[in-house]
Amino acid sequence: MALLLEELLTDIGTYLTCSICLDIFTDPVTLTCGHSYCMTCLEDCLRGRAKTKDCPDCRGKIRPGFKLYKNVTLCNIVDVHYYHKRFASTEEFTKGHEMEAMEDPVVINDTSSEVTDDRFPDVTASHDGRVQELPISPPSNDRYSAEAGFAPPPHPLPGASFSWLTFNPAQGHRCLTFLPNEHKVVTKRTSSAYHDGRFDISQWMAEQEFSEGCHYWDVDTSASVGWAVGVSYPSIGRRDQLGRTANSWCLEWSRDKLCYWHDNIGVFIKHGCPSIVRLALDVTNGTLSFYSLSDSQTLLHCVEEGFTEPVRPVFWLFGLKLNNALSFPPWVS
Repeated sequence: MALLLEELLTDIGTYLTCSICLDIFTDPVTLTCGHSYCMTCLEDCLRGRAKTKDCPDCRGKIRPGFKLYKNVTLCNIVDVHYYHKRFASTEEFTKGHEMEAMEDPVVINDTSSEVTDDRFPDVTASHDGRVQELPISPPSNDRYSAEAGFAPPPHPLPGASFSWLTFNPAQGHRCLTFLPNEHKVVTKRTSSAYHDGRFDISQWMAEQEFSEGCHYWDVDTSASVGWAVGVSYPSIGRRDQLGRTANSWCLEWSRDKLCYWHDNIGVFIKHGCPSIVRLALDVTNGTLSFYSLSDSQTLLHCVEEGFTEPVRPVFWLFGLKLNNALSFPPWVS
């Protein structure tokens, strides 16, 4: 099975190759003649030419003022191809997609086929088979202050309050579960019980909703192979991917690249994968900042937004790896 899949992905890859750099597309763009290239490759190729520009393959004329836009469909296909190619030979990939093929509808941009240890169910079924949603409340700060091993957040932000995030199964995806004792979200085997979660892709929205003030929270990403951490308005759709809509913002690690995403526009950030990410949200002044806490506190990206609705933390988790997880350090203020 894995061998056949590997051959299929290789064949597909030949159609996802830029004829300029001879590598898989990066931010592909498509000309009116139908040929596609990496955006940077095409820009470099056309730069310095005379006013009359043409397609590098068919020499079809490119009209003056023609703007290059990412081919969103090709971007999604490249992302799916990349992850499936990377994990095609692993047992997790094979088992995960056999399970997904039996139980899940195909959703473009939902590259998750979540498998993990299901010893930690996040829901319980009633006698009629439906799921009872059990809200998860955080322990009080007094309890955590009394427990050994917990300390105030490193590099506290002056004027901002640390937020202890809480999670309700109704606000997640049915292949994700929350482990309250470890305070982390992990992938799990799909339960046979009915569970109509908030999202159709592997995302989870926290219960906290911020309409004013300055707040921050930390996310440990060290156990995840791919993730996005950010915020959105509560109105984000079931199939909307974090950062790909006008009402969501995120920092994402995928394809071994760190990018900021908003309204389906990505900004590459020249930084390795941070093991701990801090999000600082100033709703009153309309700013959102992302920091790395891997060694010291390093600002990765900051944006100014005029938030018009309350904002909630949202997380995306790429779930091919067994026990893939995002955790939330139990700091206390």
